[in-house]
Amino acid sequence: MLLSERAKSPLTPLLKKHVVGSTLTGVKRLGGDRIIMLNFSRGIAAGITAERVLLCELTGRHNDLILLGGDGLIISTGSSGSPGSSRLPGTPYKPPVRPFAEPLARGAEGPDLYYALPVMPKMGAKLSASLRNKWHLFSSGTWEDFLLPGRESGSGEPLETRCLLQELGGELSCFGTLLGEHVSAEKGILSILREHSLSPLTRSRLRSEILILEKEIRRKLKRMSTIEKGMADRAALALKAKEYKRAGDLLLAHSQKIPRGAGKVTLPFWTEEGYQKVDIELDPALTVARNAQNYYRKYRKSRLDEGNLAARSEKVETSKRALLEFLSRLGETRTMAEIRILKDELKAAADPSLPRRGSSPVKEFNYRGFQVVAGTNRKANRKVTFVLSSPEDLWFHARDIPGAHVIVRLPGKDAPPREVIEFASSLAAYYSRSSESLTVAVDYTRRKHVRPIPGTISEVSYSRARTVIVSPGLWARLLQGRTAAPGG
Repeated sequence: MLLSERAKSPLTPLLKKHVVGSTLTGVKRLGGDRIIMLNFSRGIAAGITAERVLLCELTGRHNDLILLGGDGLIISTGSSGSPGSSRLPGTPYKPPVRPFAEPLARGAEGPDLYYALPVMPKMGAKLSASLRNKWHLFSSGTWEDFLLPGRESGSGEPLETRCLLQELGGELSCFGTLLGEHVSAEKGILSILREHSLSPLTRSRLRSEILILEKEIRRKLKRMSTIEKGMADRAALALKAKEYKRAGDLLLAHSQKIPRGAGKVTLPFWTEEGYQKVDIELDPALTVARNAQNYYRKYRKSRLDEGNLAARSEKVETSKRALLEFLSRLGETRTMAEIRILKDELKAAADPSLPRRGSSPVKEFNYRGFQVVAGTNRKANRKVTFVLSSPEDLWFHARDIPGAHVIVRLPGKDAPPREVIEFASSLAAYYSRSSESLTVAVDYTRRKHVRPIPGTISEVSYSRARTVIVSPGLWARLLQGRTAAPGG
């Protein structure tokens, strides 16, 4: 019964290996202290036996089990052990420091012993409190006999000591007189140790693992709530996306009529309901085109892919339901095996906050047998231009506008077909700040004519470039085998 399936102490498998199948050959109290020694013997061959010793330290909060080999060396322990004792496997066992083991000082006898109880080694707070509550039941001399074992009687013979198993404040203890609830030894010492020593250790570990796992689940639930709030804010911001795009379109359409340095303009806008006037704020320090690009940038940040948002919202809701189910199951967990199963399932559960696969900043395409590579941030641009390309490859970039570096890899010096150049130019336009414009001017040249600007991450200078005017959406239509705009 000591080796229950729920008892997953490090000592458990070693007890199965060294004690199960052995014969209990002796039980004694060690040195008059609260330590019980169980001797086991098992035959392993003709005339050869293996001796093992299980020491049970019943010392209150520092209860422990120690398994010794026949040579007296420690094989393993049930916990980290108590202060003052050695617990390293392979080292000799040393009993814990006994209360007042040194020669007694005069002040430690008589009534002064009562006041020394809280500081006596190996005493424990619960046993000390029980002794103070029961002190009036015996004389000081009787208490000295209980607390100071090893003293001699008047005839010179050692005083006989006894150990009564009892429970003090939920802990198993051994003392010369009954202070708490008596523990019957009829069930056997192994059953008693399992019930009062090993099982509490296992329950304590189980409670600790439950608290840790509950904290992790609640942390994930809090993250799901944060994601939901972020999506709600994103949806609210998307309501202004059309206004930003309209402002950019109007600025470009009326660019010749807007005076340089204007801080605000009012432009006409025709809708199905009729003529409207739209007020647009401008940055006086920027050109009309740059103001339009700023509005397009706000539009790109604000626009919402409703299908993607709905799919992610469903993932978040599914994850929340799964986490709440984990929390419910955790409240019904009774074994460490169930804890391990929950941990594995929680680890395997999908997390919608993690980046999706395929979100690398370096995009790769294959068009008409040519490999086209685009960078979508500064570090990726540097990698595409100066790591992934060769000197004879073609390099593309939107003219005078921040954006992607695009490379068409070439097997030699021959130029690719016109459609491949348009495809790569469209990619450079699409991954630039002018992606919402109808057309964009894109420069291209051999990569060997591109030079990095010192002190920057991805800024470059280039020469011998040609220019192509393309639509930012052309590359997608070319991949689908269409040359006309959707719906055209």
